[in-house]
Amino acid sequence: MHFGDLALKILAQEKLSVLLFHAVPRSTTELVNDLTLASFERVIDYVDEHFNVVPLDEAATALKAGRLPRRAACITFDDGYDSWLSGAVPLLRRRNLHATFFITTGQFDNERMWHERVAHALANHPGPVLDLPGFGLPQVPLGQLQERRRALSMVEQLLKYQPLNVRDKLLDALEAAAGTRQDQLCRMTVEQLRDLHAQGFGVGAHTVRHPILSLCEDDDAMREIGGAREVLEHLLHAPVKAFAYPNGRPGVDFRAEHVRMVQAAGYTHAVTTEGGAADRQTSVFEIPRFTPWGPSDVQMGVQMARNLMTKSRRVMVAPGALPTRSATKPGGRDTRPLVAFVENGAGFGGAVVALQTLLSNSRATGYRYHVVTNMPVGDFTGTAEQSVVIPDRAVDYRAMARRVRARLGSGLLAKGVLFALGRADDLTNRLPYFLRLVTHLLKVRPAIVHGNNDPSANREAMMAARLLGIPYIQHVRGSVSDSLAMPMMRNGPATFIPVSRWLTGELLRSGVPAERIRQIYDGIDLEVLPTSGAAPDLRSELGLPENTILIAMVGMLVAWKGQDLFLNALAAVKSSSQAPVIALVVGDTPERGDASYARGLHAQAQALGLQDRVRFLGRRNDLQALLPQIDICVSASTSPEPLGLVMLEALAHGCLFVGPAFGAACEVTEDGTTGFLFKPGSAASLAAKLELAIERAAAPDAAAQQHGRDLIDRQFSGARCARITSWVHQHLLDAR
Repeated sequence: MHFGDLALKILAQEKLSVLLFHAVPRSTTELVNDLTLASFERVIDYVDEHFNVVPLDEAATALKAGRLPRRAACITFDDGYDSWLSGAVPLLRRRNLHATFFITTGQFDNERMWHERVAHALANHPGPVLDLPGFGLPQVPLGQLQERRRALSMVEQLLKYQPLNVRDKLLDALEAAAGTRQDQLCRMTVEQLRDLHAQGFGVGAHTVRHPILSLCEDDDAMREIGGAREVLEHLLHAPVKAFAYPNGRPGVDFRAEHVRMVQAAGYTHAVTTEGGAADRQTSVFEIPRFTPWGPSDVQMGVQMARNLMTKSRRVMVAPGALPTRSATKPGGRDTRPLVAFVENGAGFGGAVVALQTLLSNSRATGYRYHVVTNMPVGDFTGTAEQSVVIPDRAVDYRAMARRVRARLGSGLLAKGVLFALGRADDLTNRLPYFLRLVTHLLKVRPAIVHGNNDPSANREAMMAARLLGIPYIQHVRGSVSDSLAMPMMRNGPATFIPVSRWLTGELLRSGVPAERIRQIYDGIDLEVLPTSGAAPDLRSELGLPENTILIAMVGMLVAWKGQDLFLNALAAVKSSSQAPVIALVVGDTPERGDASYARGLHAQAQALGLQDRVRFLGRRNDLQALLPQIDICVSASTSPEPLGLVMLEALAHGCLFVGPAFGAACEVTEDGTTGFLFKPGSAASLAAKLELAIERAAAPDAAAQQHGRDLIDRQFSGARCARITSWVHQHLLDAR
């Protein structure tokens, strides 16, 4: 016996290897490089020679009883393809090998697999650029084959982690742009399903529509899990015992509650996509699987051996038991895991508000929270155990850098001076801050460090977590195209949490793997939003008639927010409304910003003759009380807005929203329904949409207002944000 065969035989003792396959076509396409039928045949020949292939149902029973046959292996397939009957099945029958086929039942209602639709659309898209506002990706080139392959990968990764209703909407938009339809694709028929079963192969359920269960509400997840079994048993008139989790990674794609749902739905065993082999310690509801690809016997042996030695993650601590965590120990010490949030921004703004909302909704998540800020911003009393300020700036080199750019421009001398200032900043500001942060984290001993700003702002938090061996999560609330230039910024966080699809697309384009991205929209608290009846009368305060239509642009006075574009558009607005129209600019220069931009806005308003139509209100601490009195809320950002909380709050209050047709504005606003989208950077387009908004504000649409509120309640609640964020925290702790 060959030494490799002997080693494999020893490793396989009392273990179960479960192999996973999908379509296994006869040949690959230009875009999709699947395991071909010929490669599949080489794999099963190797498995047939070196393993004892048994039906999955029998293996699960033997695994539970601790009586696995020697070198046990199972063959499984996922999704549901009409090509199985003419390809893989004859090869299996010829060798007398059993296999279990996990089927998504939505195709029996004429719904094709979502990833097949994506591949078909991108293969037929006329190109040369994929540009779909609101899709979540920037413009993606399609001219060359490699570019189209990269686009396919990014689109699949983006759509995979969207809720079903969002995935459907984006798929429809993609197919409309490509000129394709899902009925152009083949699907598995009921007759083919029955033929498969009649030939003696196993049939398991793979949900109805292949969602990521961890993104589903509990009722929806249960319908997906149990509904698939009901359909299959009805069609086959036979029991269905096995279930396969879509995408299948424990703690990421499904959680412990979904294992309970699988049990409650009547299944007796389930499989994941986590690598490794099952043994007597493995729960029969989390049997791992992997795909060997060869191509040679030696390589196949190495792959199988490595898989037999791989320890699988799981969400169940032991067969039949769920993980539990005691909150206290004798003596009253709170032992819940501590999450340390690091807020290292430019001052009070949306990131701070979002963190306050997240923590205020996190009291029941089973964690303790600690907040570290770089300046006194926000009130975390009652939501965090402790909030401390660790200053990160002794010398203001940014102000120096602005003066250098103003005087020296962008030449070599300026670049040299700016480089020197950057290194001085590292030495006198960032290094001391890093050392103080490390000392503080050693004192409080968090289980997780969670950066609340973009990667570059939280560089020291990321480095401190890595130094101390603490899992690090990076929230992403702004563009990352420059922030992720350094490999450390891209590879340091265990998980990125972008707050919009747009930012998810940026992360994917920057090379961050999809499995390390979990998009979570920031939330707002609808139940605590004040009503206009409890607020001071804004029109009275400003000396305006009661019927005045108020247009507000709310945000820090910084150039990329586009207040100057807003003023230019106002000057071009020709309103037919009988009511007076007044615009409000709400906000001020951030604590660490350049005040020259704000001064320029006042001068611009004067030059455009807008002094009677525009009011600059500065920073308002009563914004929540004022928003219900605003008719139209505007974003004029010249760069894609990651996710503006004011946008959400405006829709929650029934305001019309007008924003640029890129970034997160497209994800929240339905053009012509809950608001209007204009061509980014175009004052003329913004003016035209403002005219439509003014006309709508004069005769409000109650149905559209309610539609906006329903959207916020369904997708942007603070409770939902806190719940999903706690799942990310739990996954990191389970992985350790």
